[in-house]
Amino acid sequence: MADSVVAEKAKLEPEGSRGALQSTCYATRFFALMLFAPISTWLYASHGPTSVILLMGMIPLVVMLPLVFRFREEFHPVVMTPRQQCNEIWKTVCSRAVWQPMGFVYLYNVLQIGNSAWKQFLVTVLGFTSVELNSLLIASYVLLYLGVMAYKYYFIKWSWRKVYIFTTAINGVLSGLQI
Repeated sequence: MADSVVAEKAKLEPEGSRGALQSTCYATRFFALMLFAPISTWLYASHGPTSVILLMGMIPLVVMLPLVFRFREEFHPVVMTPRQQCNEIWKTVCSRAVWQPMGFVYLYNVLQIGNSAWKQFLVTVLGFTSVELNSLLIASYVLLYLGVMAYKYYFIKWSWRKVYIFTTAINGVLSGLQI
């Protein structure tokens, strides 16, 4: 839902700053992950999973419930036909401000090869605890945030092919350093 609202709003961005809104939204999301992952790690280690689940359930209520009263609902709104709605979605998807950042994020995540055996190796052979695994997760959130900020302020002017090749090359170098 939020992605569709941002994509709709992104259509109104000037040509020179296309994609800035979406990259700002991703940066905000990854900043929050970076901020709250250590808190959830501490809660999990000290109070168990119940406290994390309660916190995840309460934060949306505390943040969103007061905002519900500010929502305005149109009574008897004009509803477009399904064909008009599909045409509107297609126009939105065809906008460079929408498909370039979303396409990059999608392709980059789809083309990653997960290694579930690595996590099992970390736990069973190396004896990693849940706190140590979460520390790796926190480090990945920090890098995600830095990557989105680099895209927002530097790579946004590059073609998506160059961004993909560059980031894949860096990923290859960093993966090689693990060996």
